[in-house]
Amino acid sequence: MSEDVFQIITNTDLKALKMQMALQCSPLLAGLKVSNLFIVSSKDEKHVQRLFRRSDITARIIYKGNEKTTFLLYRSYELEAYMAQEGVKKLLAWLGYTKIRLEDVLDLFCQRYGQYRQRKREFPHEMGLLLGYPVGDVYGFIINQGKNYLYTGYWKVYDNLTETLKLFEQFEQAKELMIRRVNAGAGFSDIIMTPESKRRKIRGVSASNFNLTL
Repeated sequence: MSEDVFQIITNTDLKALKMQMALQCSPLLAGLKVSNLFIVSSKDEKHVQRLFRRSDITARIIYKGNEKTTFLLYRSYELEAYMAQEGVKKLLAWLGYTKIRLEDVLDLFCQRYGQYRQRKREFPHEMGLLLGYPVGDVYGFIINQGKNYLYTGYWKVYDNLTETLKLFEQFEQAKELMIRRVNAGAGFSDIIMTPESKRRKIRGVSASNFNLTL
């Protein structure tokens, strides 16, 4: 992280919604990722829903706690395209998903995630797929129980390290740019509908070249 961005974060109210959006969701907003989690204070829940209502980003609540609400932010057409890849479909089937339509997957995932938060079941690792992680890394994490990874950054990497490191660097650049914009006074509409977010090519999330043998 560059020195000027570090100073901005040090001197900024990190509870502010715009700054949290920059810190948590820059890869999605920059068009580098199909989705991001966005965890906010429950008092901001309805505000978040209003912010994204007129954008091409869907804000779906996946869990509501007493103090925090967890959203999955995603562009439907991009996440659906990712989920339609053969490796992703195979891994979802292996994890017990009989329906692969995005809304069906989200419904079952939210049920499982809620049970996990209530300590009734283990963590649902299919979250990695809903976040657009490379399927080889999601599968590698599961079978290695989170160990033996090549690198850990935005996620634990088990495959294609060189390409993923390049992608992580792009994520960091996007985050720094977004933090600077917020610090310069950019409004929510400027953040959500940035020129980068209008691009339709999502890089670094392909699952089609991963030979998943289950």
